[in-house]
Amino acid sequence: NKLSIFFLVSMGTTIFKNKINKKIIGKMITDKQTILLAKGGIKGWGNNHFKSSTNRTPYKKTNGTLGEKKFINLELLLIADVGLIGLPNVGKSTLINIITSAKPKIDIYPFTTIIPQLGVVYIEKKTFIIVDIPGITKNSSKGHGLG
Repeated sequence: NKLSIFFLVSMGTTIFKNKINKKIIGKMITDKQTILLAKGGIKGWGNNHFKSSTNRTPYKKTNGTLGEKKFINLELLLIADVGLIGLPNVGKSTLINIITSAKPKIDIYPFTTIIPQLGVVYIEKKTFIIVDIPGITKNSSKGHGLG
């Protein structure tokens, strides 16, 4: 019937064919952008289509075709306005916990934060995204620490 179905996703969303090879179908890079992910089927014809002056009550129909069926994966790339960078165990996660509603894991051992943690800061009528980056150590670019 070729009915269009729209899904609203955030800018920065990448649409993949599957998780394994990550073939990109499209990227949402602008507001109000649309991407065709699957084509709808072709409609069939019912009795009313076959009505004529000589056949007022036809009992005839044609079947439509099914639309495409796809499984997709969506991945949202979040871009932070502020990044907290520093040595392990200096309080980056604690700060994020206090100034945002994010609840990063906080503990006394180094490298408690192993993936970036995002939080939203609200100040008056403005907001910004802040990210807690895992601790950086000497030679981390060479694979030491968490690299």
